[in-house]
Amino acid sequence: APILAFLNDHMTHENFTCRFRWSPGAVAMWDNRCCLHLPISDYLGFRREMYRTTVEGERPYLES
Repeated sequence: APILAFLNDHMTHENFTCRFRWSPGAVAMWDNRCCLHLPISDYLGFRREMYRTTVEGERPYLES
């Protein structure tokens, strides 16, 4: 479908992406509610360790 191709091209455009370059002690966080996460296997020979973090507080909402 043309709309799906448009949305895919839009969300993967370099203006809307972030490439994180890991270094010792680095930490990265993202919000899965509004981000597309695609891990790249470029850490051969290194351990990849992840921990889930949940933030408490008000539920997010959109004002219309």
